[in-house]
Amino acid sequence: MAADTVILGIIIGTLAAIVYSLRVLILLERRIARVDLNIESLTRKVLAEELKIEQQEDAISKKLDALLGSKKTSAKKTAKKSAKKSTKKSSKKAATKKSAKKATAKKSTRKTAKKSAKKSSKKSTKKTSTRRSSSRRKK
Repeated sequence: MAADTVILGIIIGTLAAIVYSLRVLILLERRIARVDLNIESLTRKVLAEELKIEQQEDAISKKLDALLGSKKTSAKKTAKKSAKKSTKKSSKKAATKKSAKKATAKKSTRKTAKKSAKKSSKKSTKKTSTRRSSSRRKK
């Protein structure tokens, strides 16, 4: 009889814990939903501000275009010339980088070859020294 009441108490306690945890989960889900709504409203406000700013920028650029007029065409020509010069410089830089990479690759292969040669010579000297010491022990 006493064992039955203990088991029944454990079952009821477990059910109560499950109900409480569900309550907590529901409350957390509601909070998260509120946060999502707030984020959405903030993004709408930011979007509206960005649209206003873009409209103002367009209006300003139109006014500048009207004021400058002929000066803009000469500016376009100089921009094209500078773009051509920059592409030539960048292609020269790329060629020098490639040649530098090739040179460093050759150097690194030489270094690794030297290191491996040193390691193999060290191993051979260790083997001969251990052979000598082991032969001395036998005597």
